[in-house]
Amino acid sequence: MSIVTRRFCILLTAVMMPLLVSCSVAGPHVPSEPQIDYSVTAKTVFLQVVNAIEGRDATALSGLFSELALSRADNFDSSMNTLFGFFRGSVRSQGMDGEAYEYEEDAGPSQVNEIFSFYHVDTENDKYSLFMAYRVLDTTHPDGLGIYSLRVIRTVDRGEFFVRDTDMRIPGIWCAPAV
Repeated sequence: MSIVTRRFCILLTAVMMPLLVSCSVAGPHVPSEPQIDYSVTAKTVFLQVVNAIEGRDATALSGLFSELALSRADNFDSSMNTLFGFFRGSVRSQGMDGEAYEYEEDAGPSQVNEIFSFYHVDTENDKYSLFMAYRVLDTTHPDGLGIYSLRVIRTVDRGEFFVRDTDMRIPGIWCAPAV
């Protein structure tokens, strides 16, 4: 092999080596799934919930719930009417308590992802705390996307009725009884 050919091979190896190694070091490029901003998604749905409650709009509120939640809930319409009577006054302030976070349930071939979020709403009459489980993925039930659970209590009763978040995943609407 001539000296020119040998130098060319060494130069080619020196140039190609970093390019070839970078693939194995960085790993293959796989496009990622679109990421969900849990707080933005939860806040958007929460504002729709509050507007529907404040306006006593049964159609708008029930439309936010998944078909799965509506079918599994005990007396959804009655629970919604209870909520409309329970929630008194016009909203003066509202906000998220902490950050929204994802709950993932992986049971073999089925997968469920929900966004759990907590809120406070102050009216001129009372203060309320809300818990919401909003389903963003359900591989078994295509009709499972939407609100799965909404729990509304008076803030003074929070310690008694807000338990572990996974224990509060009751389909439909739940309002704390008057204490």
